[in-house]
Amino acid sequence: MTSEYVRLVESAARHLERDLGAAPELVIVLGTGLDGIVQAANILHSVNVTDLDGHVRPGFHGDRGHVHACDMEGKRVWLVDGRVHGYDGAQPNETAFMTRVLCRAGAPRIVFTGAVGGMADFLTEGDFVLVTDHINFTGTGPLEGPNHDEWGPRFPDMSSAYSPDLNRTLQEAAVDCGITLKEGVYVGVRGPQLETAAEYRMLLRLGAHIVGMSTVHEVIAAVHMGVPVTALCLVTDACHPDTLEPVSIADIMQIAARAQEPFIRMVRSFVSKVS
Repeated sequence: MTSEYVRLVESAARHLERDLGAAPELVIVLGTGLDGIVQAANILHSVNVTDLDGHVRPGFHGDRGHVHACDMEGKRVWLVDGRVHGYDGAQPNETAFMTRVLCRAGAPRIVFTGAVGGMADFLTEGDFVLVTDHINFTGTGPLEGPNHDEWGPRFPDMSSAYSPDLNRTLQEAAVDCGITLKEGVYVGVRGPQLETAAEYRMLLRLGAHIVGMSTVHEVIAAVHMGVPVTALCLVTDACHPDTLEPVSIADIMQIAARAQEPFIRMVRSFVSKVS
């Protein structure tokens, strides 16, 4: 990390603190098609991410690009509905930029959400999956280059990247809502093309159950900075390699739209339980 990158992160963090007010008790990063909770939330203040020096404009049309401060279940929550992806040409430090800003702005815990392909036989469209671990298959990562020791160690431990306590709370929230929350290993790929049947078979053999084009760089950055995380994914494409069928972004967005109501209920229940 260059000194200029560190300066931009710190500047953006002060920007959020100034415009959004008190630090959040929880941050939720919203994945593609999962931004319905913004409309259902009591928004107090909002910041356009393009107003933050150093932040790259989100490339995919489904990622709006704001940080919203809201009151949810009696807690101060920040909702992030814009994301930067490697497939748009962003470098790892750019995909992890907002995560680092959130950490430096005082986020005590972060929930990452996302739309994924479900490769394992036990997964189908519309399933919610709690991430228990990940495989970084992007070929790169946000810790490359000089380390900024004030943010975290040169070689951060990733043995429990996804907080067992937060994962347990999310499972409890799902049970209370009557929602089945499955568990799986997330493999992060660069994209933007979806995988071939042969690639899905390879990823399954590596030990992954779901596949997506975000999350891993963000999680690595948060863990590096000592902030606990959990990740909740929605299977929007049942990509079983032996019965693979064509899928479009429109199909994925349709599945996500149908999942908004249970997703919002589960997230609200989770927020109410976090202490």
